Amino acid sequence: MENNSNLNFEQVWKMFQETDKKFQESDRILTEKFQETERLVKELAKEHKKTELAQLKTELAQLKTDKQIKELHKYVGGIGQSNGDAAETILVNTLVKRMSINGISFNSYQPDINRYDKKLKLRDQYDLMLENEDTIAVVEVKYKLLEENLHDILNRKLPNFRKLFPHLNNKKIIPVVAALSADKKALVEAEKLGIYVITLSGKEIKVLNSNYKEF
Repeated sequence: MENNSNLNFEQVWKMFQETDKKFQESDRILTEKFQETERLVKELAKEHKKTELAQLKTELAQLKTDKQIKELHKYVGGIGQSNGDAAETILVNTLVKRMSINGISFNSYQPDINRYDKKLKLRDQYDLMLENEDTIAVVEVKYKLLEENLHDILNRKLPNFRKLFPHLNNKKIIPVVAALSADKKALVEAEKLGIYVITLSGKEIKVLNSNYKEF
């Protein structure tokens, strides 16, 4: 191996040139590699944005669908509420005008009663109350009567009525459901439980069952 002390200027300069050339080549390769990597990163970012955009569009579409469904439910619920309100108005007005149910006459009425007892922490609402000297008809108004409505009346509404109106406990209670229509099972159950079911027939009140109980 040749001793470095014997190298002349030309040889040393030549070595520097060769080393510089290698550095330049390495720098070129690194630059190309960096540029390629940068290009790939940009493409990946672009694809990622496309994916994110597609996902965002899907989510927005879903939100729109959810909103439409909610609006539809609200609309259908509004129809049901409107029908119920109409049924209550027609039936209550007819009962108040007639003041009689299957031959039992009444001399006073109270519609839409909301009652709250702070001591008992008990609250309930009654669509109509018809009253005479010894009897009260507690009327629940329904657009369509279902079987579960009857059990709610006997198990909750009537016991609550006795608690919320203790000054009327000396009077008999006749439970009545006024409905524009009634499920067949509900009519059978009402007959068994002793709850009057009435409806409209033209401009008149029609009793759909014959059996009733006093509570």
